[in-house]
Amino acid sequence: MLRIFCSAANSVGPTASLQRNLLGALGIAVVLAAAPDGLDGYRPARAALVIHAPDGRPVTPPGHARADQPLLLATDEEARAVQLGEEDAGRYRRIFLLQERAEWDAADAEIRQLSDTRLLGYVLRQRYLHPDRRASYEELAGWMQRYADHAGAERVHGLAQRRQPAGQRPPKAPNSERGERLSGSLERLGGLRTVSEKRAAEKQGADRQAGEERTDEAAPSPIASGEESVTVAPRSRTVSRPRTDRAAIARIEDLLRSGKPGPALSLLNQDEFGRSLDTAQYDLARSRIAAALYYAGDVGEALSLASASASRSGQLLPEAHWIAGLAAYRLKQVDRASRHFDAMAAGAPRSPWLAAAGHYWAARMHKLKGRNGQAGEQLLAAARYSHTFYGLVALRALGDTGSLRWQAPELSGRQLKALAERPEGLRAIALLQADQRDLAEMELQRIHPKGNALIEQALVTLADRAGLPALSLQIGNAVAGPDGAPYAAALYPLPHWKPRDGFALDRALVFAVMRQESRFDPRLVSSAGATGLMQIMPATAQHVQERNADIGDADTDRSALFDPARNMELGQRYLAELLTMPEIGGNLFLAAAAYNAGPGTLMRWRRDLSDVTDPLLFIESLPFAETRDYVEKVLANFWIYRLRLGQETASLDAVAAGGWPVYIAEDKRPAVEPTLVATKPPADLRPDAVPEAAPVPQEAPGIETATAAEAVPQGVLPGGALSGSSVAERETATPDGSDAKD
Repeated sequence: MLRIFCSAANSVGPTASLQRNLLGALGIAVVLAAAPDGLDGYRPARAALVIHAPDGRPVTPPGHARADQPLLLATDEEARAVQLGEEDAGRYRRIFLLQERAEWDAADAEIRQLSDTRLLGYVLRQRYLHPDRRASYEELAGWMQRYADHAGAERVHGLAQRRQPAGQRPPKAPNSERGERLSGSLERLGGLRTVSEKRAAEKQGADRQAGEERTDEAAPSPIASGEESVTVAPRSRTVSRPRTDRAAIARIEDLLRSGKPGPALSLLNQDEFGRSLDTAQYDLARSRIAAALYYAGDVGEALSLASASASRSGQLLPEAHWIAGLAAYRLKQVDRASRHFDAMAAGAPRSPWLAAAGHYWAARMHKLKGRNGQAGEQLLAAARYSHTFYGLVALRALGDTGSLRWQAPELSGRQLKALAERPEGLRAIALLQADQRDLAEMELQRIHPKGNALIEQALVTLADRAGLPALSLQIGNAVAGPDGAPYAAALYPLPHWKPRDGFALDRALVFAVMRQESRFDPRLVSSAGATGLMQIMPATAQHVQERNADIGDADTDRSALFDPARNMELGQRYLAELLTMPEIGGNLFLAAAAYNAGPGTLMRWRRDLSDVTDPLLFIESLPFAETRDYVEKVLANFWIYRLRLGQETASLDAVAAGGWPVYIAEDKRPAVEPTLVATKPPADLRPDAVPEAAPVPQEAPGIETATAAEAVPQGVLPGGALSGSSVAERETATPDGSDAKD
């Protein structure tokens, strides 16, 4: 049974005399400053507030959250004590709507009837920042004196500073940013169900390495390296940084960042230079150079260098095995590639993304050689990382979809009461009832549960029900369920925003891009100027405007890019254009790469890699680390959102079968009710269900959304700037050899 909201009132807030004083000042407002961090000048398009039945099924109440239909978050006595009463909730909703339309007299009439005044600070804030009014310095300073702890106080403070007359005391500084912020990184588990499971996997790899190291201590050991072997005297197994080597390593890294692997290799081969590095450092530098050569197209030299580093220090440097394996496979040396991928997987890389990749590629090589039992074992190992790209593909190859827990905790008065003990929580509850979700999210993001399970549960559930994606990601990364597993609903939230003209592409695809581009932060600006939820560059906005008559200057100027509705509209149209380009033809790998690096860059890469017909090898051979990482993260997001929305995952099926993923619209079809899919026990998994490794490229069929558009000029880069990256992470792009998966 659904909890539809009803309630009794509870008056909370300033005294009646203060209320009258504030109401007398409500007739004055200010011009909205056109600051790049501002969102208040725009009203985001909103989907109706999502309510969930106890079984996790999302239900949208009829009438789209009208001001005369106030909603409560729970109905028991403890909940009613901290929520707005039904009349006040409806009144606040009407006040905010009336003020948005600058109907001040009507809003004043509603304000005079309020009994619970806890949101008066936000009512005043909306007026003072309204573009049709101008507030005096006295009003702004007075607001700061009373409400400096409110979320969004920085905007009022900044405006007050600009309005401060000479000789006047400065306004009180905001304190809404003070306090400890909740943070965490549970999504880095990559789908492992618990932190303890990740530690167990790491310990298993560490124990294996320790055993191998003990056997190495007795004498130098020959280690097979494809067609050759290298005898290695035991040396340091840790990457230390003495004074003599830091400058040497920095010189190598500078050359690689400049796209000069040849000079970097020459420098490394100088006797004096090489002696300044210990064994592990030398092999690390050599493996980075090997990666740079591989992505520059010198596959043979890359294989030679990476194999040498992997043979001697592969236990510390799984990336060396990765590059050696890719290079060997590209040169059709499957046995040699298989040895490297097996060694990489056995080393238990700390990154779930890299671990899943090693296991999956090891499975592919075993399948090619007819070793189905070993292939199945490697697939099962990859499938443990069920939130990663290769983990999802492995699951599908095994005929499974994994276990994703979409239900948020039940919400009752106990949780709301605990949350309301914090001033931010008390205001946030009322803001949600008043349909001020962005402000509520800002308040809730400042609350640290400090181990209070009731507050943790309240944050997870409120964020999920109200569609507050940034809060969901924040709490989902920091808080696990009672069984230690992360909340999938929090890590893959369903935002309440929608594009200006509604969704033309499937929500799963738009949300997948947004999650990777901005982590649902509408105020995010990259160093290159990419802005908002879908990280739109000004040049991209101009490009979309030129091709769409209904997109005007007001939709593409700098301030407009902070508006979720406009930003999503521009990003969606650009993404749809990429999908319908004849050169892309609905191919999701290519569309994601083009969104990140630009279609002109993608076309150049396709020419350079024309001999690579294997879809996965093509993605792993793209020259930019950021783009390789981006494609895999967006596709993983896309497939998980498909699962959350109860939709088909034909593109995942295609990749698991060795083909190219093609976009097929699902939203316009009858919705499939989401269900919780249980993981099959290992005995039910088919160890021989491994796709062929190198299929003939498929002809990408057309997609179902739009007609083909003209190719986008080179240089339109919606995904942000390309910058340097390290071997340890694949978060940013670089033309050097960095290739470690995050």
